[in-house]
Amino acid sequence: MCCAGPGQSGHPASRHYDDMLPMWAEGGYRSHPWTPDEIRAQARRRLVLEPAK
Repeated sequence: MCCAGPGQSGHPASRHYDDMLPMWAEGGYRSHPWTPDEIRAQARRRLVLEPAK
């Protein structure tokens, strides 16, 4: 798993540019799901795309 830095967007004008800074400054991090089971366990929704008929 990877950890997040001070923000997720990397774009200074984004509201998510530094939204994780307080947690990061205190030595914390947020792990990201990597395996299919981890992703399913953390998913809020599921998007299914199907070809047009």
